[in-house]
Amino acid sequence: MRNRFQSTLKRLSSIHSAQSTAISFYYFPQTPQNKAHREDAILLKDLIRDARKRLEAEGRRAALPDLERISSAAEEWVRIGGAPRAIFACAEHGIFESIELPDIHGKTAIHVNSRFHLRPLSEAGDKDGAYLVVAADRVSIRFDRYERGELKEFDRIDSDIPRKARTDGFGGYDAGHNERHVENWEMRHFKEMADKLKQLCEGDSFQGVLILCRSEIRPQIEPHLHAHVREKLLGFADVDPAMASDDRVREEIDGRIVEKRSSEQEALVREVAGESQRNGRGALGLRNVLLAFERGEVQTVLIGEGLTAHAIECTNCGHLDTRTAKQCTLCLQPVREISDVTDVLVSRALGAGIDVAFIEDDEFARAGNIGALLRFRADQSTPAKLAS
Repeated sequence: MRNRFQSTLKRLSSIHSAQSTAISFYYFPQTPQNKAHREDAILLKDLIRDARKRLEAEGRRAALPDLERISSAAEEWVRIGGAPRAIFACAEHGIFESIELPDIHGKTAIHVNSRFHLRPLSEAGDKDGAYLVVAADRVSIRFDRYERGELKEFDRIDSDIPRKARTDGFGGYDAGHNERHVENWEMRHFKEMADKLKQLCEGDSFQGVLILCRSEIRPQIEPHLHAHVREKLLGFADVDPAMASDDRVREEIDGRIVEKRSSEQEALVREVAGESQRNGRGALGLRNVLLAFERGEVQTVLIGEGLTAHAIECTNCGHLDTRTAKQCTLCLQPVREISDVTDVLVSRALGAGIDVAFIEDDEFARAGNIGALLRFRADQSTPAKLAS
């Protein structure tokens, strides 16, 4: 997960509040019914009031000052409007951090628990990042950065046909020579574009590349593209750069991004399901995934959009189990109930450097909304298995 939230996610995932006073607040402004943003203001007051009552009733008063700070900040956000935001606060660990989120949809909510509720932030980070949009024709090439809904030009290549190539001479005798001259000029023009793209795509600055050009231009561009560029290429869009509005470009790039994510998710789900069926590097179902976590086998954990599951966690060794018990089955120490195991899985994955993939797929939902791609299978790493 290479994005601006990576270090924040890893740091927040390491926090565990013994007093259960870790507050996660997500604010997603709704479409206002009037200019006063009354719906957001009413929702916020109700959330703060309910959270305050719950904390007082459960004796977690240490979290109340943070809750009041969150209330003040959120009231200002409602008043001025703007982008979605999140606050993570835990007085026990001296944390109060406000983060602006990408322009994504979500539900305004407050969570107070022993861990921060990081799934929405992880999903936002998964969808965050910059994309490169290149609008090319035979005369000019524009390089735009597309990030968080904003399209901004940052570089361009401008060329022009040399004056001597603009005429075929007396009686058209220079036509063949000029045609070859123009072809060579265009080849250099698009080669310069390809070299620039190679430089831009070698690092992690851009997650993907979309090239806008007329269909007859594409064959002149495609052969020059470097392997690094092809790996990140979202495709070519048959668009006349001179006629394309910013709205049209945004619509095109947003559609390609959705297609790319959907394709990647489908491929990942197929791989995990196939590996699981043949007892290979795949695990499906909560108990199997928890076991793979404890064995250190997990490379990528797949979490479905609708995953909500109860579990217990050992207060001593951290063992997770889906079965209800009063003592840990491994060390016989007391356990605590986890109302939603998703937070624990996300936190442990981020802390261990395990990739997290959030899946929106009906087939995956029917498989339990939880799976993992494994680095290895511990039960298949015995000397006998390795020798076979």
